[in-house]
Amino acid sequence: MKKNKLITATLAIFFYSLHATAQTEGDILKLNMQNSFTTARTAAMGGAFTALGGDLGATQTNPAGTGVFKSQHFTMALAFQNAKNNTGYIDKNTIATKNNFYLSNLGYNLPLYQSKSDQNKGLQNVNLSVAYASTTNFANNTEVIGNNDKSNLSSRFAQDANGITDTLLVKKLPYTAGLAYNAYLINPYSGSRNQYYSPIIGTVLQQQSIAERGGTKDFNINFAANYANKLYLGVGMGFLSGNYTANKIFSEQDVLDTMRYDFKNMSFIENVTTQTSGANLKLGVIFLPLDWLRLGGAIQTGSRITASDGYNTKIKSVFDNGDSFEYSSPENTFIYDLYTPLRSNLGVALIAGDRGIFSVDYEMVAYNQMRVGSTDAPFWANALNQKLAETYRNVNSVRVGGEYRVSPSTSLRAGYMGQGSPFAAGVPTSGGNLARNSVSLGFGFKGVEGIYFDLAAVNSYQKSYYEPYTLNDAKKYYGALTKQNNLNVVMTLGARF
Repeated sequence: MKKNKLITATLAIFFYSLHATAQTEGDILKLNMQNSFTTARTAAMGGAFTALGGDLGATQTNPAGTGVFKSQHFTMALAFQNAKNNTGYIDKNTIATKNNFYLSNLGYNLPLYQSKSDQNKGLQNVNLSVAYASTTNFANNTEVIGNNDKSNLSSRFAQDANGITDTLLVKKLPYTAGLAYNAYLINPYSGSRNQYYSPIIGTVLQQQSIAERGGTKDFNINFAANYANKLYLGVGMGFLSGNYTANKIFSEQDVLDTMRYDFKNMSFIENVTTQTSGANLKLGVIFLPLDWLRLGGAIQTGSRITASDGYNTKIKSVFDNGDSFEYSSPENTFIYDLYTPLRSNLGVALIAGDRGIFSVDYEMVAYNQMRVGSTDAPFWANALNQKLAETYRNVNSVRVGGEYRVSPSTSLRAGYMGQGSPFAAGVPTSGGNLARNSVSLGFGFKGVEGIYFDLAAVNSYQKSYYEPYTLNDAKKYYGALTKQNNLNVVMTLGARF
């Protein structure tokens, strides 16, 4: 029996930084994406609030918007998400769903100063607002199933192990090939101690289940001023936090029971946890050159986020003769810095008296500015930064929203958001370019004593591409294309007093 070997924490961090256990460019992108649908009204109108304001769900878009408030204001928004993934891999399509309830927004606005003089001159009011927003929801399930006649996961382990002496393999690759070596899923060639082969030869039924959980939050403290009811200025400080967990189970099975070496089945389990914290600054302006026209602009600065990753793996193999082997990796934590990109918004809104609103936003996010830093693993950070710069580009998004007041107490709303692909030209995505389109509908009802209720439904669609593993020969492995459809229902209860 081959014996597992423990490694020191220092070596664990070092080797963690060298191999696939560290964050990839896709993971960094996931941690940087945000949505603009934190209250039912903003969701129903496609998030097009840069030039509108007047909603505590829009402080992430433009902090000047809270200058519109003339009184105290409270909102609470609850959301329900149904995430549906249809994944095609080799010869099969699989559907997986995940339902999730969460607190989308909680906010309060307090007037600090209100003028009693001419409403057309000078400073009219200054407001302080605080708002919590769920900016990303990671809750998601994905199932990948297919019959693979070209390769298997052990062939990737053998590829990684080649060139490493068998006595050092567990120490140098404790999360992947070292475990596979102990579980007899890779073996050295006869007469060699540093070249390996996979004993799995033939068609295997491959299956991977991926369960993702967590989200990112923004707690925003915001000051906004109103000058002559024509110019609104705002500044906000956002305190960011996030958590992400992923449990990945990859299995292979000899369904025909014809393989040599008596291989029956294997499973490889990965557990990833990420915790993040940081801050950013938001600056915004809204200008009313005419009673029916509103113009807005805002910038959200990039920020330095402290991230902490936890990682461990487990492997199990079963053979026809009854032998089974199970090994686990050390538990490891890796700390690094994440530098998020600049976001800028421009907006224009047309106001039809008390009857209707039509609003359009343009947003630019510089995803090619994403960076990481690590004093423990500078080579990993430099390599990943180069990959980030080559893989991603500036993303342009358009948000469109409309509201029509059917009666003094009831409004109907609709919206659309189109977000471009974050991938640079020439980067292969096999159709899963992450361009997103969302359509939304909703309504609002005003009750007595300043109480109101809003409801919205947002349907979003995008495609993503995923490779369970890769090999030096691209013709010997497959990728999975997932069609992602998310339905979000947001309910807001608010009060003005």
